[in-house]
Amino acid sequence: MKLHKLLSSLLLTGSATLLAATSAIAQTVQVTGVQLKQTANGLQVILKTNNGNEAQSFTGRYGNTFFTDVINTRLKLPTGQSFSVSNPTEDVASVTVQQLDANSIRIKVIGTDGIPTAQLTQSNQNLVFNLTPPSATAVVPPRRTAPATRTPTAPSTPSTRTPTTPSTGTPTTPSTRTPTTPSTGTPTTPSTGIPTIPSTETPTAPSTETPVTEPGTPPPAGTVPDASRPGGTSGSNEILPERVIVTVTRTEEALEDVPRSVTVITSEQIQRQTALTRDLGETIAKLVPGFGPPNQQNRSNGQTLRGRNASILIDGVPQQNNNSTLVQFRNIAPDAIERIEVVRGPSATYGSQATGGTINIITRRPSEERLTSTTQFGVSAALGNLEEDSFGYNLQHSLSGTEGIFDYLLSVSGNWTGGFYDAQGDRIPTDNGTLDDTTTYGILGKVGLNFDENQRLQFTINHTRDRREVSYIADTTIESIPGLQKPRAIFVGEQDYIGTDDPAQRGTVISLGYTNENLLGSNVQAQAYYRDNTEISIAFDYRDDGFFDAITQFPRRENTWGGRLQIDTPLFENASLLWGVDYEKQKNTASDVDVFDSEAFDNSGGRTLRKIGSLTPYTPAYDFESLGLFAQMQWDLSDRFRINGGVRHERSGLSIDNYTTYEGPGNPGRDIEGGEKNFSATLFNIGAVYNLTDEVSLFTSFSQGFSVPNVSFALGFPPDGFAVEKDFQALEPQKVDNYEIGVRGNWNNVQASIAGFYNYSALGSVLSFTGNDFGDFELLRSPQRNYGVEATLDWQAGGGFALGGTVSWTEGDIDEEDTGDFRPLSNRDIQPIKITAYVEHQTTPGWRNRLQLLYSGDRRRGFEDGVGFRQPLSSYVVVDYISGIKLGQGELYLGIENLLNNQYFPVFSQSTTGDDDSSYLAARGRSISIGYRLTW
Repeated sequence: MKLHKLLSSLLLTGSATLLAATSAIAQTVQVTGVQLKQTANGLQVILKTNNGNEAQSFTGRYGNTFFTDVINTRLKLPTGQSFSVSNPTEDVASVTVQQLDANSIRIKVIGTDGIPTAQLTQSNQNLVFNLTPPSATAVVPPRRTAPATRTPTAPSTPSTRTPTTPSTGTPTTPSTRTPTTPSTGTPTTPSTGIPTIPSTETPTAPSTETPVTEPGTPPPAGTVPDASRPGGTSGSNEILPERVIVTVTRTEEALEDVPRSVTVITSEQIQRQTALTRDLGETIAKLVPGFGPPNQQNRSNGQTLRGRNASILIDGVPQQNNNSTLVQFRNIAPDAIERIEVVRGPSATYGSQATGGTINIITRRPSEERLTSTTQFGVSAALGNLEEDSFGYNLQHSLSGTEGIFDYLLSVSGNWTGGFYDAQGDRIPTDNGTLDDTTTYGILGKVGLNFDENQRLQFTINHTRDRREVSYIADTTIESIPGLQKPRAIFVGEQDYIGTDDPAQRGTVISLGYTNENLLGSNVQAQAYYRDNTEISIAFDYRDDGFFDAITQFPRRENTWGGRLQIDTPLFENASLLWGVDYEKQKNTASDVDVFDSEAFDNSGGRTLRKIGSLTPYTPAYDFESLGLFAQMQWDLSDRFRINGGVRHERSGLSIDNYTTYEGPGNPGRDIEGGEKNFSATLFNIGAVYNLTDEVSLFTSFSQGFSVPNVSFALGFPPDGFAVEKDFQALEPQKVDNYEIGVRGNWNNVQASIAGFYNYSALGSVLSFTGNDFGDFELLRSPQRNYGVEATLDWQAGGGFALGGTVSWTEGDIDEEDTGDFRPLSNRDIQPIKITAYVEHQTTPGWRNRLQLLYSGDRRRGFEDGVGFRQPLSSYVVVDYISGIKLGQGELYLGIENLLNNQYFPVFSQSTTGDDDSSYLAARGRSISIGYRLTW
């Protein structure tokens, strides 16, 4: 019966794929000429064809650009494979007709003061593209003509009808102000007599912010992790590189102007990866160099960014607190994301905790139409033994639109994850960090009000919830068996938690933002936010560990209030100053230890968990407060040379009442006098970009990051003589100095980058394992250095093929005794070499296929030096397959994870060996996902 279900699903998918592919390979229409003709309503682009076959088109827009992709068409012009005209009318800056791929062409129109509208009709054997100028009421944000007039990025979704400069206080989506110029290909003079002047300007392609597209728009082939996607072909069949606008630097900057290593993940890439997994941490790991390999956990354990922790933001709102458990990626559903921007390397741009880099997750923006809806549903299952309990389901629906001065967005999703099986067909036990048997709900809501062309008010709420159902637990008897082996899963039935909540994670973020693009000549953004996070762990049987000696559960909660104000002020020609203030106050509850009835647990075979009391919290409650003042200057010294630099002063404070440390077996409690402790740091950064040619640029930077260590550990397990207000090193902040140099290249159909980095902190923050019990850890505050190399390559090879990959090599050392004798950092801090590769093919205009590979290498260095745990890291390779095909008005997608069914253990599982063999969990075996996505 189980096999029948899967075979039916596969047969349905194969049939639909075959039908759609057959339809897509219909007779190709040849376009033999292009003409322009002025009409009473605007402009016509007339495509002369060799037959009267009906053509199908898909439209989209971004910035002042409107485009239509016409499938089953091929250019056969007497003058070449493109047509380009500049300024054919007052309302149109350029018209370009280009061969997009083997069987489709793109007609791209750039308006002067807004987005033109268009309609494709057929007349005899001609395709007629009717252009209508932007509405007289349409207001488009001003073009960015020089840094002196540069304004910070609007944090949400601009509407082309009414200006929308959203105000989440920090940038979330790129502004649509990047000027564009048409292709420099040789133009064909229209036969209608309209004078045209060939464009001789250097082409500047538009921003690669994900366009709001009409239903069924086929995305371009390939993905470019560190550069943008090509936008078409010029007269010489050269591909025009897109201009990526990033906001993670708090201002709108083109990627090529940022003197740091930056990766931009588009919504298209995110959607593609959700065909394999809805775990955001896994998606980032497969696309971002420098970020640790996927750990198949519901948190980013063991996934550092260049060997240090990253600051994770959602629409500019920090998601981590000082007592973080690294579950921030669970705070947003992937369907609600517009793009993800990652700056690699220490940074103080948004404040503390970004010693490894910054990951800014930007949520979706409202549609510019009156109403747009998107629905997605899918099913997933293990392809090993095809057990029924491995089936999972997901459903998502969103609606958004613009009505006058208002716009709105509502996205609701549900995901029901089944059980996991490894490549040997064995059930993987449920652990506190695994993703199996989880029900996840997510809701994102936005309401925006545009007062005028400069002012916007926006309210946003984002809520997610995970609920666990634990039916399989690990056999703990393996701890007594010599050697290393994976744990066996024991079925106990769904556990019943009595007197306490089921295991869960909950997160809520509410924000209110205001933006004024022209307040006394400056762009002002203000934001206030509230964040609430709760985590309730599964039950742990610690009766034999000598520390808790009980069956326990760990609930934890924190809530935060904060605000941000930033002002971008023009200084003089080609220079601007960004300045402002950030404030945040965190309230961290005590880390309780709930205790369950051992007799009821044993008598029920591990199913009944009845709470009978609580132990003394192993870490106390405390408040953490931070205030940051910053100023950042950007200056274009010439057309080829750009510098930026700034300073940030950070002040933080810890406040705690008197408390008693955890009292348990072998751990007598102590009374600790509370008090307050303050920290401060002044941080600098400077960077430069020099364009050697139009295609190649050099960048270098010095930047400082700042973080306060997780003080809960120091408070819960303090040394003798500890006092909060005493000058105690374990509570001192960490300042990281980072040096980076790199080169970027963006040629016609090749994008590449390579960068090297070195960073150093005189007072590192590394957790070292010293024994076998829960409390046998030591927080090392010693000199630490990290260094490495990262490279990316993307090639649009032609014929519908795109391929590329990344390489990440990171190492790190710590001087534990501060004597100058550095030893390697453990495998929990430094991940092995990571190589990713992909090959993608636009098989037909509506059908695309992708193979991707991830290689995680060996790492014996820390093991051989006696650092960390008893097991060195072993290499492994994972291959995935993703396919998407246009079917009707939507897209049918298929994903097969671990296509070769390789039995391996993720890096994090390997790095925990010696601590707890019951956590030595194998990775998922071959699994399949099938789904359908429709927008209307």
